[in-house]
Amino acid sequence: MNYVLLRIAACTACVFFGSSPSVRADLLSDCQWATYNAELVVEACTRLIREQKKPIAWTHFNLGLALKTLGRLEDAEGEYSRAITLDPSYGAAYVNRGNVRLFRNDVEGALADYRMAVKLDRNDKAARDNLRSIEAALGKIGADKTGKGTRVER
Repeated sequence: MNYVLLRIAACTACVFFGSSPSVRADLLSDCQWATYNAELVVEACTRLIREQKKPIAWTHFNLGLALKTLGRLEDAEGEYSRAITLDPSYGAAYVNRGNVRLFRNDVEGALADYRMAVKLDRNDKAARDNLRSIEAALGKIGADKTGKGTRVER
């Protein structure tokens, strides 16, 4: 669906379902990656979160994706954590926070997140694959599979 049609659909949904005028269709579609522009997603999701009385987890998740894309890893980790706080069963948020933690050399935190994602959904291929890869790498270097004290060298 192209960007214009997505905006029209979002506007129609706001009118039809009587959504609050503070949750504007343009912010909604932009926060949903309608333009594939990370900076626009950051702006739209941030404004949407500010305008909502009770933000929902996916807005923080999408903001985390955009921040990660822009290389703002600490901020991205915070947004994934907020998504998890709002919805503790949000497996994809654990996987993405684990990815960010691994990029930030927090192997122990990444392992914990991947394990939680697998616990929530045993069929989550990304979580299982990431968990197996890290555990295998730790095994090769003779490190504890908890990741304690392990740093990723680049």
